[in-house]
Amino acid sequence: MSTLHQYVTEMIRKLPGDLWREDAITSLTTTTIVSNSLLFGGISNDRYAGQWAWRPDTTTTADKTRYITAFASATGTLTHAGTNYSDTTATGENVIISRVEPYIVRQAIDSAVRRLKTSIGRSSRLSPGRAGTR
Repeated sequence: MSTLHQYVTEMIRKLPGDLWREDAITSLTTTTIVSNSLLFGGISNDRYAGQWAWRPDTTTTADKTRYITAFASATGTLTHAGTNYSDTTATGENVIISRVEPYIVRQAIDSAVRRLKTSIGRSSRLSPGRAGTR
């Protein structure tokens, strides 16, 4: 079974535009996320401010989403508002930067998966059986 992160990654890959992007996390502090792939010369420091940082693979549920208040293009650093991160281990972790609040995306995916499961379950119950066949 696919994970929520896998569904979101596929959405990012298939949907055009700049609604979101996913980048590897280089390091974390309690109030920042650093990603070397965000090091862009000439990009405005306002580029990601006002968007959401989503860490789908963090081990701490409370650390999953934060609102980005500042971006430093010279260092690839996103600064967030809200509670400090308690999990600052970034080994193999990605951040999804999103213009859409992650809660809305998670609810949409959850709803679609539930509908698919219901639809599949209903169609398999309605399939006619064939008596006498192997």
